[in-house]
Amino acid sequence: MKKNNLGFSLIELLAAITILGVIMGGAVIGVSRYLDRARNQSYESMEKGAYEAAQSYILDQNIILAKGSSMTIPFDVLIDELYLEKPLDPAVKNGSVCKGSVDVSNPLSSGELDNYQYHVLLKCSHHESEVDFPKK
Repeated sequence: MKKNNLGFSLIELLAAITILGVIMGGAVIGVSRYLDRARNQSYESMEKGAYEAAQSYILDQNIILAKGSSMTIPFDVLIDELYLEKPLDPAVKNGSVCKGSVDVSNPLSSGELDNYQYHVLLKCSHHESEVDFPKK
């Protein structure tokens, strides 16, 4: 009797599908981690941008804070005055804009701008953070 070897056996097909499934599972996990890292870097970039926008705003407006005083600059003001672009939430595809503010304080004795401390608050749909600048 002659044996017909024209196709794959069921065991060979199952083994190939299992191997492809394991490879795809690893790829999905790797891509997911990559996207999370990119999203976190985007949030960090927004925080730094808000800090730099607040610095420029303080300089351009000639704002001098007395010792121990502080002020809050909402993102809306920085956007309206063209110091900051609308921070779009990278986690949402519908163009949702992140909200936030920058608290500026002068804890030291002089009114020098180098002594000011900045506290950036960023609120997005799936992310919320608070960061102090300059970083120590």
